[in-house]
Amino acid sequence: MNRRIAKMLSRFGMNGDKILAEAAAERIGAQELLSNPALINPHGLIRLHCIGTMDAMLELASGGKPAIALPNNPKEGLLAIVLFLRLNHTPEFSWREKDTPSAWSTRIIDALFASLASKKIFGHSDFLALDRLSRNPLWQGLFGSALELFLNAVADQARVSTLDRGTSQAAVQAFRASSAARQARLPKVKYGNPLASFKEIAEYAIGEYLEGLDVNEALERTLVQAQLGLSDESGKQRFEAFLRDNRIQPDTFPTTVSILYDRVQSEVRFQESEGEVAAVCYAYASEMKQTLRVEKLFSNFADAIFPVAAKCRRHFVFGGISPRDGATVIARWAGHSRLLADLRKGGLSKQVSGLVSQLGGEERRALLAFRDGRTEAKTLNPGDVERYVRARCKMLTLSAQQAKITRVEQLLHEQINGAEQFILRPGQPALQDMTYGVDVFFRALRTVMEDICTGTGALLREQMKVLHEFQRRYGPLATIALLCPMPVGMRPEKWLQSARSALRQVDNDFFDL
Repeated sequence: MNRRIAKMLSRFGMNGDKILAEAAAERIGAQELLSNPALINPHGLIRLHCIGTMDAMLELASGGKPAIALPNNPKEGLLAIVLFLRLNHTPEFSWREKDTPSAWSTRIIDALFASLASKKIFGHSDFLALDRLSRNPLWQGLFGSALELFLNAVADQARVSTLDRGTSQAAVQAFRASSAARQARLPKVKYGNPLASFKEIAEYAIGEYLEGLDVNEALERTLVQAQLGLSDESGKQRFEAFLRDNRIQPDTFPTTVSILYDRVQSEVRFQESEGEVAAVCYAYASEMKQTLRVEKLFSNFADAIFPVAAKCRRHFVFGGISPRDGATVIARWAGHSRLLADLRKGGLSKQVSGLVSQLGGEERRALLAFRDGRTEAKTLNPGDVERYVRARCKMLTLSAQQAKITRVEQLLHEQINGAEQFILRPGQPALQDMTYGVDVFFRALRTVMEDICTGTGALLREQMKVLHEFQRRYGPLATIALLCPMPVGMRPEKWLQSARSALRQVDNDFFDL
């Protein structure tokens, strides 16, 4: 291979023998080379374009046709060849007698990918999807399409913020609407009402907070109700001093509802996560009028491809190669990877066993119902598939919206706890006659805020009902497609029969947790 490389370099007017001699003289360990900036960027991401370019140059040197387009910049090709020659002088990555460019580059990616595997960034379903797309042209095409959308959507951070704005504003509006709805259900009792429970009084005060009252005033009015027994002047003075010394500040908890909404607005800004990146990707597809590409993925029940494309976008650098070529490099690697060899050797039984442990109880029961032929419908209704696809697309945005609200809920929970701890001061002597009712107020505040956050998920729950109904009628087809992908050109009805037959060959023990 070294001689072929030298001959190829000479055709480009380079001194191949000199380059070979320099690579042979520089003895560097394989692990040091694997951390080379040409393979790993400063953020620890794998430079896939460099490996793809090495693969293409080796294919060219071997007289074959590269699977991806060569870089326009000749310097990139030269750097890739020099790196190959350096790796070729290490025992671990030297060219072997039966090697092919694809097999050699697979060993490199396997070595670099091992760190991601150890961190469990890619799960069992992700590895299954990688294996499927390496052998199914339809899945590889869908993967390349999804990868292209992800890479284009997040190419510019300012653009990401713009694309995310709709989801963020929807989250804020959902919080406001849920707050108004929860406030309407709060008790309408008056302070001093002897028939009202203290919990009702606390909730009434929180309702006033949601209407604009300062939280300190709401707490004071609640505690005054609890401290009615302190009628003498000294008791009133002690109570006023207690309230003055324990005044909640905005940095501890939002003291007014306007500050609360500002805090929500700040917390729902875009954060790098699988769900929020997927929503940005779909927003980009909508803006570019390319949503059909996403819909095609879901209509083929290749749902598992979407998170894999998102993770590959996050952990690989694609540099000068196109997303489609990047998908080709990943598919070629997955098809020969030793990391996926055990998955393939175990057959469908091992794949089912690994996947079942990740499924919820309802989905697992639906999978067994499909295998046993107990699903309600035997043939796919196009209208049902259309509703499924529409629900899956809507959920990309709604799930991201809910992820933002979850951050808000966690922040409010922490701040409520912090405000309560500030007043009760654990470890210090408690003023029993002063602090009575504080825990009830904060418990009620915590419950109301939890209810508001839960109420924001109404639209998401509607789409979940659509998916659950589809699963009840047909089975978990996205899971079934991951185990038994639909071959190109096969009719859906034929695929369902084939998948059911294949799953029936798997022993019941592999479906047990």
